[in-house]
Amino acid sequence: MSRRDHPTIVVGVDGSWQAERALEWAAEDARRRGADLRIVTAVRAPVSPATSAAFTAGNVLDAAREAAQVAVDAAVERASELAPASRVSGEVRAGSAAAVLQQESHYADLLVTGSRGHGSLAGLVLGSVSVAVATSARCPVVVVRPDRRPEHAGDDLTPFSWATAGRVVVGIDGSEGAARALAFAADHAARARLGLTIVSAQPAPAPRSRWLDPSESGTLTTLALDCEAVTRPAAALARMAHPRLDVDVQVVQDGAGGCLVSASHQAALVVLGNRGRPSLTGRLLGSVSRTVLCAAASPVVVVH
Repeated sequence: MSRRDHPTIVVGVDGSWQAERALEWAAEDARRRGADLRIVTAVRAPVSPATSAAFTAGNVLDAAREAAQVAVDAAVERASELAPASRVSGEVRAGSAAAVLQQESHYADLLVTGSRGHGSLAGLVLGSVSVAVATSARCPVVVVRPDRRPEHAGDDLTPFSWATAGRVVVGIDGSEGAARALAFAADHAARARLGLTIVSAQPAPAPRSRWLDPSESGTLTTLALDCEAVTRPAAALARMAHPRLDVDVQVVQDGAGGCLVSASHQAALVVLGNRGRPSLTGRLLGSVSRTVLCAAASPVVVVH
């Protein structure tokens, strides 16, 4: 449900080419959703009193604000071309990049940021900022990679990654966060006319000896049934919400982070919840989410 009368997507820009990719992604999603698009950048004065005084005296901060406004105006013009039916607005805000985006997330339906920026005073899509915002925002956050280059992925590409080519990939573990991630992923896949792949991690128990442990088969069966109990209802819910949606399920043996990163080289989007169950399968959305954020080749959504 929208937090305003109309769905609103917020995207952070700073004039860098990485931010341009984030802007393009946000504008395309706004076009599909029929959403408003709000473009923001941040300008913060230096924290050192001496440097701050120099900035004020030399009107450097004013110049930085003017430069930021130029970047925002250009972004508004570009976004209006990409999403002509959307209401597009822009604003230069005072404050740190992370604080500005976190504040914006309270009123947005979706927040979009680049994976990194150029680190200038007006920078809003720094690597550390994107991770911080993805962790603490109050709405889903999309971190957009500037260049996927799957042909350079090398050993990262696996049969699993090719099986998810051009699809929306969502990691689930049966938690409430995973349920929200599934709903977001299914909605996005349906709007973008893409297939949906649901991924669940099945951790393999560590071998106790070189010989087969009689209890091992029972453990594996329990783990498989646990994954099936998660993935089967998830697939049914996605198909119920979107009857024409192409849905498939992939159960991976441990290494969920690596599998999702591998899938990202061919996937259109990877979706994760911000946290999962405090269990073995919960690893898919715990430390794994940070791994995917830092290493994925495709855009990644963290759903809160």
